[in-house]
Amino acid sequence: MNELSTSQVSTVVADADSVDAAILSRFSARAYLNKPVEKSVLEDLLQVAARAPSGTNTQPWNVYVVQGATKDKLVNEV
Repeated sequence: MNELSTSQVSTVVADADSVDAAILSRFSARAYLNKPVEKSVLEDLLQVAARAPSGTNTQPWNVYVVQGATKDKLVNEV
């Protein structure tokens, strides 16, 4: 396997094991707590998620953040 040089990537991860750990510790949650998420946490998550790759770089996602009555209505409909 050929290794990438620093000129081929914009960011070099000093600890490749941390990338492996992030991937291996991933899980999907199917239950949610009835607890609000702080706005700063949502903003941080969205900022990181915006950098996530998509198949063939099509970036097909749309993100909607709702709260209050709008969220309650959506939860009831689903």
